Amino acid sequence: MSAAENSRLEQRLTGLSPTFTTAQARQVLLSPRDLASLVAEGEIDELSRGVYRRADAPATAHADLLTVCARAPRAVVCGESALALHELIDDIPAVVHIAVPRGTRRPTISYPPTVVAQYVSKTFTLGVERFEAAPGETVPVYNAAPSVVDAMRHRNRIGETPRTVRTRPLPAPKRTQ
Repeated sequence: MSAAENSRLEQRLTGLSPTFTTAQARQVLLSPRDLASLVAEGEIDELSRGVYRRADAPATAHADLLTVCARAPRAVVCGESALALHELIDDIPAVVHIAVPRGTRRPTISYPPTVVAQYVSKTFTLGVERFEAAPGETVPVYNAAPSVVDAMRHRNRIGETPRTVRTRPLPAPKRTQ
């Protein structure tokens, strides 16, 4: 690629946020072919199908959340993922949990692994706040209170803390005559 072409692509790339989609790239006149050449040169990284991140963007531990929220812009981070963001559980979720309004299309995202829940439209936006997943980039997430309520409501899916197990059987009850 020529220096002039490379300069043109880099100039258009600076008009995008650090994490962007193919549709956003097309708005600044970057074609899929331009994106492929930028990936090949290491200027951008492909996080998932149709989602890219600039190589010079600040590092983040939440690239999976940024990826899922870019692919599903109406989604809100919920469940175990929200609990982990609020530091209410010690586990690192193996999948990203998101919610979409009931009656809307459920996004199909193969990578990163994603679990999609559907919430009632009337209450879908209650308790939603923004979490800074990377410097200057936020994702919607349910705050701590609804996350705990959902965890209690769906504890059979998430799992309960194991109860104390007795090591010896209880004595047989005495019979009174």
